[in-house]
Amino acid sequence: MIPLKLTLENFKCYRTDVPALHLEGVRIACLCGANGHGKSSLLDAMTWALWGDDVHRPQEELVHIGQQEMRVELEFIAGEKSGGAAAGQRYRVLRRFSRGRLGRTGQTDLQLHVAMDGQTDRNGHTGIRAGRQAGGEGGPSGASLKDKGGQEVSEGWRSLSGSSIRETQAAITKLVGMDYATFVNSAFLLQGRADAFTTRTPAERQRVLSKVLDLERYDRLQERAKEKARERALRMGSVQGQAQAWAGQLAQRPQHAAELPMVEAALGEADVALVRVEQEVAALRERATALRERRRELEELERGQQSAQEELRQVQQQQAQHERRIQAWEALAAREAQITSEHARLAELRQRDEGLNRLVEPYGRMAERRRTVQQRVQALPRLESDLAAAQRELATLAEREAALAARRTELQTLDLESQTLHTSNERLLREMQELRKKVDMLAQGDARCPLCGTELGVDGRRHIEQEYEAQGRAMAMEHRENQARLRLVEPRQREISTWLAGEEREVADRRRVVLARAGSLSQQVEDARKAPPELAQVESELVSLGYEPAAHQQVREAMLGLAKVEEEHRLLTEAKAGLPEEREALARVAGMMARRQQALAQGEERRTLLRQEAASLPSVEGRVREAEGRHAGAQAGHRQLLERKGFLEERLREYGELERRNAQAEAQLATLGQERQMYDDLSAAFGRTGVQALIIEAAIPQLEAYANELLGRMTDNTMHLRLDTQRETQRGAAVETLEVRVADPLGTRSYDTFSGGEAFRINLALRIGLSRLLAYRAGAPLPTLFIDEGFGTQDAAGRERILDVIQSIADDFECILVITHMDEVKDAFPVRIEVQKTEAGSTFVMV
Repeated sequence: MIPLKLTLENFKCYRTDVPALHLEGVRIACLCGANGHGKSSLLDAMTWALWGDDVHRPQEELVHIGQQEMRVELEFIAGEKSGGAAAGQRYRVLRRFSRGRLGRTGQTDLQLHVAMDGQTDRNGHTGIRAGRQAGGEGGPSGASLKDKGGQEVSEGWRSLSGSSIRETQAAITKLVGMDYATFVNSAFLLQGRADAFTTRTPAERQRVLSKVLDLERYDRLQERAKEKARERALRMGSVQGQAQAWAGQLAQRPQHAAELPMVEAALGEADVALVRVEQEVAALRERATALRERRRELEELERGQQSAQEELRQVQQQQAQHERRIQAWEALAAREAQITSEHARLAELRQRDEGLNRLVEPYGRMAERRRTVQQRVQALPRLESDLAAAQRELATLAEREAALAARRTELQTLDLESQTLHTSNERLLREMQELRKKVDMLAQGDARCPLCGTELGVDGRRHIEQEYEAQGRAMAMEHRENQARLRLVEPRQREISTWLAGEEREVADRRRVVLARAGSLSQQVEDARKAPPELAQVESELVSLGYEPAAHQQVREAMLGLAKVEEEHRLLTEAKAGLPEEREALARVAGMMARRQQALAQGEERRTLLRQEAASLPSVEGRVREAEGRHAGAQAGHRQLLERKGFLEERLREYGELERRNAQAEAQLATLGQERQMYDDLSAAFGRTGVQALIIEAAIPQLEAYANELLGRMTDNTMHLRLDTQRETQRGAAVETLEVRVADPLGTRSYDTFSGGEAFRINLALRIGLSRLLAYRAGAPLPTLFIDEGFGTQDAAGRERILDVIQSIADDFECILVITHMDEVKDAFPVRIEVQKTEAGSTFVMV
């Protein structure tokens, strides 16, 4: 799996309007930024899109606080090695999650699509179109079609989603080639879990290594071999049971062989007796058949007589109809002159009506125009009166506006007086405050004259104090008088201001309405004064048109009175043409009546003869039933003997077939036994102690070599690790395990004794070794490596060595993403994705 493009909304610390993260063409990059800004969340978004709630449960905790729904869309490449280079198909997975409401469980939507542009490599080259490979029709990007497999195609993508989220998740896991647990133990050094492999128990490490080496397929093969062995065992039991049943049936063969000759002799005697009874029954049946034929003939004759009677009645009705029609047509022929005259009058009226109808529409238009002009003439006095009223109202409004000007002048006078009083009071307050200060200075003793500066005596100070008090009382009285005047002026100001605002608005609104009405009335008056000449012209045009509605109505009423003449004229024409034929038809009907009466008399004579012959049928039928009873008894005995003979012959043939099947069953049991043993051997070979153990033994040196190569670079070759796959128990027996032993200058000891930076280097070496081993087993470079922690535990030299290691393994991976918040580390990467946290949520920029 190679990530190409990541789009997310409301995922953890990210909100909406987050730019898409484009990784296409990025070989190695770092995610940098302060702690808590959302670096790890970008990698979590990729893994959540691929594996869902395996990444985090409950999923509600991943939704941004205060939001109801989150969405992550990831485009990636997945595929097999082709031609020695990494190549694959472009896919898109879209996962949504909505919080549940009112205590309900949240809902997940998962979709998987494949690009219609076909196979895409890291350089953007494309191969065979996906739609053609899948048998689809491959429309242009943005089309909404369905391919031949019934899959939906939209916006350049074809849906691979299953009928359920479980099916779609299984398809994604199959594309990526691993589940989330295997991913975080190999290609994803998750924050706080870089030691997820090394800190596991030996048995758990062995299971992780088994998943990396894809040994689960051998478990599946073992299960299939066991299933095949169980199937062979069941079939052996079934075949053995069938063989025992066949042996029980073969024991009855001698008895059936002796019975067959006796049954054949009895069957010969029954054949002779059956022939004799059959001849008697045949003769009686022939006699009964002849009598039944006579009875059927009698019944048919009676039905024929009834039909003849009905036909005679119908012919009589036809005769009456012809006679009535002849009478009616002869009456019409007698009125021929009258009908012809009235029909000609009707044609003349219709022609005149058509001419008048052509004048109806222009007359209607002119009449409507005359009515409109008359209304304008009649409305002139009213319009002139309304116009005069509007003009008088405008004059009244002008008088109100003059009154408003007087009030405005009064308001301005009051405003000026109020402003003057406020200014005077402010001045008086300042002067009284200054006077108070002077009095306070005199009260402090050693006072001096404020004018000449000479020292004042007691009498001088008292004199000045009295003068100051007199000035203060005068100022206070003036201030009170001003306040009293303000209490009278300010309410009057507010009253006039409020009245002016309402009155001015009302007068202005009314002036606009009246002006508009006066303008409209002026135009209408002008139009009405021009109406009399126009009315005279319309009256002249109506006279010249020559249409009179009353005369037209008389024509229509006359046509209505002659409406029935049209039908009478049609019937007269029909009578003149059909009267000769109708008289001939009456003559033919009379001949038919005579012939029907003669046939009825002859049928009555034949019916009497047939009744006499059919009377003996009941006694003959009784004799037939008696003979048939004897025949049925003979047939039943013969059939029983014949069935017994067939049964015995069939059983003797089956005994031979059973002997042949019994021999085949013995051969089949031998074959099934061999196949069962073969599948038992395969089950053991595919098991943990079989080929899986051999593959692990072969993979351990590769994993050790990969890990030690990286560990040596990070430690200047001072550390070396070893993976032990077996250990001895206290009883001396060897058991399967996966122990991690590490050698350093202090000696060789278990991984558990290391901590801090040394432990991280061991973890990093093993995890990258697992990733490279996974790539080797898959037959192509491992596409992606995520590293989400660890640099903080290293000193400067250790960080440099780790960075050198990451740079050195870049060719082994299609994409390496490293998370760090350390400036001295992020500067070492060619591409940086700088994550920032804002008031609107986290975002990022690519540098």
